[in-house]
Amino acid sequence: MSSKPISYRYARTLYKLAESKEEMRNTLHDILEIMKKTKFYDWLLSPQISKETKEEVVKKVFKDRNPGFYRFFSLLIRKNRIKNFPEIVKMYAELTRENPESVEIKAVSSAPIPNDEKEKLIKKLEKDFGKKVILREKIQLDLIGGVVLFIGDKMIDGSLKNRLLNLKEKLLETSVK
Repeated sequence: MSSKPISYRYARTLYKLAESKEEMRNTLHDILEIMKKTKFYDWLLSPQISKETKEEVVKKVFKDRNPGFYRFFSLLIRKNRIKNFPEIVKMYAELTRENPESVEIKAVSSAPIPNDEKEKLIKKLEKDFGKKVILREKIQLDLIGGVVLFIGDKMIDGSLKNRLLNLKEKLLETSVK
């Protein structure tokens, strides 16, 4: 049986309980990174270690820093769902991106977008989408110029590289007379 429905159910519950969606998403990603870089995840998955010991360690680490996350993580331990944690993090991130009040857009460019241009772009996108836009920037040097926008699973390629490739294709399609 697939664990996706189970992971989605936990991610949805966490989404409903989280006071700050962005803060919780960052916390989840930070913890997932720590778990990947250390043996902590393997330790949590180990059947030789009791649930009580696991909960005690999680309590010492998280209870004072993030009580909501501590309760959630303890639930995963009690229900033997730690193995689902990476998938829960991924689904939680998807839920926060699907927020009906905002849309997350990744802008890839060859250089940082100047603030005035960024503000214009955000205003235009907010007008087009009717939502608050959260713009995430990424630099990709091989673009030459322009911007590529990623909105969910859609891509709007306004890069100079793409325009040059399209021009090249058109030139190759035309026959010389």
